[in-house]
Amino acid sequence: MSTVWNALTYDLERLRLVPCFDEFYGTAAELIARCRPSNPSVLDLGAGTGILSAAIVDRVATGRLTLLDASAKMLERAATRLARCHPEIVVQPLTAELPSGPYEAVVSALAIHHLSDVDSYIKIYWNANLDMTTCGYNPPPGYDYKWSGD
Repeated sequence: MSTVWNALTYDLERLRLVPCFDEFYGTAAELIARCRPSNPSVLDLGAGTGILSAAIVDRVATGRLTLLDASAKMLERAATRLARCHPEIVVQPLTAELPSGPYEAVVSALAIHHLSDVDSYIKIYWNANLDMTTCGYNPPPGYDYKWSGD
């Protein structure tokens, strides 16, 4: 992603390219506010300049905020934007081992679709290790949240 987007112009491009910008990013914040405990730990995958995380922390006080992206330049802008929250910054590709949790919310906006294969998608969701029952999803008994293959 670091070779595709310019960290200095990214936010303006999002405003132009994302229809209903505020509603798009605000929906994740609203879901976290409704479905997660107070001060949730949040992991933002493909955080970029921190647009999504900013929408979340404007709506919900987070206990721990971790921003992950392959672009150090994008994350520099995110760190500045979210300095009041003291986010943990992780520069690595989405396909690398995720930072240790636990996290009550794992979010991503306009990043995961850049992965080139289905196995990478599955690995991210398995590695997120979330208890999805809080928002009404009940996995079958014995469902193993851990990724077991590479």
